[in-house]
Amino acid sequence: MNRPIDKGIRLTLLRYKLSAMPLTFSKNIREGVLDFIAERITSNFDCLEAALYEVGSFALLHGKAPTVPEVEVLLRHYLQKEEERQTGLVQIPWTTAPSFDQLFLMS
Repeated sequence: MNRPIDKGIRLTLLRYKLSAMPLTFSKNIREGVLDFIAERITSNFDCLEAALYEVGSFALLHGKAPTVPEVEVLLRHYLQKEEERQTGLVQIPWTTAPSFDQLFLMS
């Protein structure tokens, strides 16, 4: 099973990707927004990068720095997937435990 990527690594990746973006695209993305993305999207680098590009597009189109609540709405589909993934990981032991109990009772 894959472990979530460390938050520090996620934040470093986001900062690196942001620095590689054109200034017109990235100038309105604040550190608090990067921290929010790094905190909430833990599954893989591709989702992090895609979320950053969505936030950058939003900032470019609206000509302003998005707030964390705006980013939360903007990235709700990523956040829902993360929540489902976390819930699924929590449910695995409870789903498989009855099967193991049945195996041990049969022997």
